[in-house]
Amino acid sequence: WVNEGLSDWAQTITDYVDPSLPITNQDFDSHVQCFLGYLGRETAANPNPRQGGPENSLTAWEDQGSDEILCDYGAVYTMMEYLADHYGPGFMRMLHRDNTNGLRSLEKLLENRSAGVTAADTLHRWAAMVALDEVLGEGAALNGGEAADYQTDTLAASINFNTRHSYSKAGAPPNGSDYVRLRDDAGDYLGADAISQIKFNGASKLAFRPVEWKVDRKPPHHEGNPALYSGSGPNFDRAIIRRVTVPEGTPKLTFRTKWNTEEGWDFGFVQVSTDNGKTYQSLRNKDTTKTADPGTISIVKQNLPGFTGNSKGWKTERFNLAAFAGQKVLLSFRYVTDSGVDLPGWWIDKVKVGRKSISQGKALAEWRSMTEVRQIRVGGFTVQLVAYTNAGDEAWIHELPLDASLDASLSGGGLIGAIGGSAEKVAAIVTYDEPTEEITPTQYAPYRLKVNGVLQPGG
Repeated sequence: WVNEGLSDWAQTITDYVDPSLPITNQDFDSHVQCFLGYLGRETAANPNPRQGGPENSLTAWEDQGSDEILCDYGAVYTMMEYLADHYGPGFMRMLHRDNTNGLRSLEKLLENRSAGVTAADTLHRWAAMVALDEVLGEGAALNGGEAADYQTDTLAASINFNTRHSYSKAGAPPNGSDYVRLRDDAGDYLGADAISQIKFNGASKLAFRPVEWKVDRKPPHHEGNPALYSGSGPNFDRAIIRRVTVPEGTPKLTFRTKWNTEEGWDFGFVQVSTDNGKTYQSLRNKDTTKTADPGTISIVKQNLPGFTGNSKGWKTERFNLAAFAGQKVLLSFRYVTDSGVDLPGWWIDKVKVGRKSISQGKALAEWRSMTEVRQIRVGGFTVQLVAYTNAGDEAWIHELPLDASLDASLSGGGLIGAIGGSAEKVAAIVTYDEPTEEITPTQYAPYRLKVNGVLQPGG
């Protein structure tokens, strides 16, 4: 995402694009306007509207599918504009050249600069900036924060809260936000003077993901003999897992298999867990490798060795399980891909532990996914309230203080201090904080947001 953001930002510094231009100007930037939610608005300058909006992860590509790919670019483009405006070209040069990637790179560079803010702080300010930038630039006085923290000179950004693409997918995106304008039970927008209570309840764990492997009834060069199949596609992290007992007399794993993956980038891992799925150890044999392309994704590097490339047909694979003899362990077949080239994938058949057959490739009923074995904890939420008057003379920002259960409630004087009493436009920005950038496939974090007892859209 840093790479693509810098690529877009290059358009600004070479005077090829003015990212501040609105959807009514024929020279508007489609990436920025998609992310802000205006690309779906038909104008003389935009006769062919395309839907999309700000509910988009900064760090996970195509989390809203390929139809909103322009919004992915708009998210990272606006972030780079924010960073360049606040920290200057020297900082951007270091971000471009840094060997560390993503949020870790941003964190390191901010620390080296003694900026006084973290990568998470910066992400949250950017998320609010795109909602407040224009109104603050036009002179609104900001309550609850420093106006300069929520402005970018090159953008004049505002969010189209009227598009459902600001919140339509259930949950909040990782390192991205739902932008929810607060409303009553009839769906009418609420001003600050009509709001008496705001409650937030964030999920502590992500939802279970079902088994995503399939039974292939007609595997290639294996006709009439079903096999378990990983499927083919980008950004996979698909595992099938089951508990097995490793015999002391014959502690070995054997199975028939075929794989065809992007060599050095996409891998099949044979893994064992002895701690109920908290950690997994990848097994090795003569056909696995610890060598991956230096640019491969971190989740691959962390799980080597594995199978990659082309098996050139069906093979019998054997693994020594002597280290686990006499134990009950979790056996996992895990297929991981990146966002690049998609090759056919991985097939598994005739799985035996010791002399016991545990799969003939005909069913997945006894296999579980990784999250069915162990749910993923939510890293956290950040909930910011933004409000401003129609006259554009005053604005508010306030972060809800969440407790250890990721819950919050605001009413009375605290609510008045947060959003005032005169703002006609009041919205919540709900961000799912996911600092690892390693949860694949991308999952949104569930939450419930209630205003005056009315459940709001988005969660």
